[in-house]
Amino acid sequence: MVVFVDNDQGYLLWLAGHPNGYVINSHRHPRPSYLVLHRATCHTINGVAHPHGALTSYPKTCFLTRQAALAWVPQEWAGSLWECGHCDP
Repeated sequence: MVVFVDNDQGYLLWLAGHPNGYVINSHRHPRPSYLVLHRATCHTINGVAHPHGALTSYPKTCFLTRQAALAWVPQEWAGSLWECGHCDP
């Protein structure tokens, strides 16, 4: 697991090196009201859809596997994790 906050360059390098990875987008202090799981290739979190905004102003927690991403979410929040409708993780 790697977390990127205010580090778009590092985040984009991670995405390029891990195209089969997964990313959870969250608020700066993760909470169940906003947790979204994406594939690393998803255009909504890789700079294609929003090329002018800071990607990591919302933290990106990156994982090598879907199972690792799901295990990161606290058990009591498990029902709150959204799955992106664009990349179908």
